Amino acid sequence: DFAIGQFRFLSRLLLVHGRWNYTRMSKVILLSFYKNFALVLSLFFFNVFALMSGVSMYDSFMTAGFNFFTGMPLLLIGVFDQDLSDSTMMKLPWFYRKRRGNASLSTKTTILWVLRSLNTAIVVTILPLVSYAFDLGVPATGESNLTGLQAYGTLIFTSLLFAVMYVIAIETHTWNVVNMFFFIGSFVFYFCVTVLLSNLATFYPVFFGVAENCFKSMYFWMQSIEVSLIVLVLEMCFRVIHVVDPTIVDIAIELDRGYIQHCSIDRLRQFK
Repeated sequence: DFAIGQFRFLSRLLLVHGRWNYTRMSKVILLSFYKNFALVLSLFFFNVFALMSGVSMYDSFMTAGFNFFTGMPLLLIGVFDQDLSDSTMMKLPWFYRKRRGNASLSTKTTILWVLRSLNTAIVVTILPLVSYAFDLGVPATGESNLTGLQAYGTLIFTSLLFAVMYVIAIETHTWNVVNMFFFIGSFVFYFCVTVLLSNLATFYPVFFGVAENCFKSMYFWMQSIEVSLIVLVLEMCFRVIHVVDPTIVDIAIELDRGYIQHCSIDRLRQFK
């Protein structure tokens, strides 16, 4: 419930805060679907090669903690994100109407996000699997041995985590100290939990020593970064679509942030 002192405050409540709230919640929902679809689809693709045995390549604690590792940056999108400034939305009040009718959560938009999660799952699962299948430099001896299922799963999980965090980053319009702290902190939290589990020999022997083997391996870091960067490049290619065929909102965002110099926000009123 809202209480307003004067009716003149109603326009700002609807046109600015109403639109911000709807846009934020839509993005949080879509990103939540995206990252969880990608997680589940990666398990499905692995099981295709595992003869549908039902074996999980991810450690159960890692799977359970996935939404904790990626949750805070996503939550802060729902708190701070602003695609357009309040002054722009007050100048173009009909933008509020464009967000009504479930525009940001349409069937088309949802399908596009599912396809993006499918793309992420294919890249992070298939590419490392190919390198393992054809023995493309996978360490098999010494302290950096990555041939076990736990090590392989940690490699894929880390690549997926990096890829998902990249997507969350490029979908975030508003960055501040709080966003940056929790974005970087999510990586730190993940690696701390992984190292902790890897050293609990009595409590959790199945994962003992896995983090040390993985984190000492240059192959692990190169593969994780390389695979996640491929996802990022594909995501940036997807973003190019908005540059080639932008919506009126995309143009307004560019103008609002000063990326376009030869036009003003007022010119957009003719597209009402």
